Amino acid sequence: MLDNVEPNIVPTPGTNIYEAIRESEKAFQIAQSRARIVILLTDGEDFSGKALEAAQDAAKEKIKIFTVGIGDNSPSGAPIPLKKPDGTIEYKKDSEGNIIMTRLDEETLQKIALATGGKYLYAGKRLDLEKVYEKIREQEGNQTKSRFYTEFEDRYQWLLMPALLLLLAEAFIPETVKPGKSGGNTK
Repeated sequence: MLDNVEPNIVPTPGTNIYEAIRESEKAFQIAQSRARIVILLTDGEDFSGKALEAAQDAAKEKIKIFTVGIGDNSPSGAPIPLKKPDGTIEYKKDSEGNIIMTRLDEETLQKIALATGGKYLYAGKRLDLEKVYEKIREQEGNQTKSRFYTEFEDRYQWLLMPALLLLLAEAFIPETVKPGKSGGNTK
C-alpha cells in the first residue's frame, strides 16, 4: 500500500496530526484489535493545533501512540525537497518565492507519546523501522509481533498472450510425414 502513497494525494499541504490520530481511532473501532498501538512517523509540525487533544482522546480509548520524529532537528530546520520529473531537485517555496523550511517539533511529539503511554523516538533523517519496532517490543514486553507482507505484482500477462497465440497457430499447422521416414526398416 505504501507504494501508492505520495505527497500529491494530500489535498491540503502540511501535517495534520489531529486527523491522523482520529483516523487511527476509527480503524481500531472497525478492527476490534486487542493491541492498540499507533506508530506516528512525522516531523511533528501540526497545522491543526489540536494534536494533543486527539492524543488525550486516544488515551481514553486505550490507544498508545509511539511518535517517531523524522527530519532535521536543528533550530533553523531544513528545506523541503521536491523531485521534478526530470530527476532534478528543487525546494518547496511559498507564494512569495521564499524557500519553506520544515522543523522537527520534538516537544509536541514527546507530549503526544506521554499523553498516551507511548514513547517518543528520534529517527533522524534516515528511518530504520526495525529499530522502531524493537523499541516498541521493549516497552510492551515483547507481546507485539511484526508482520511483513509481500505483495507480488503479476507480470505473466506479457508472456501469456504470445503463448496462447502460438498454441492456437499450432492447431492450424498440418502434420506431414516425409516419404521414406515412416519409422520402419526398409531393405
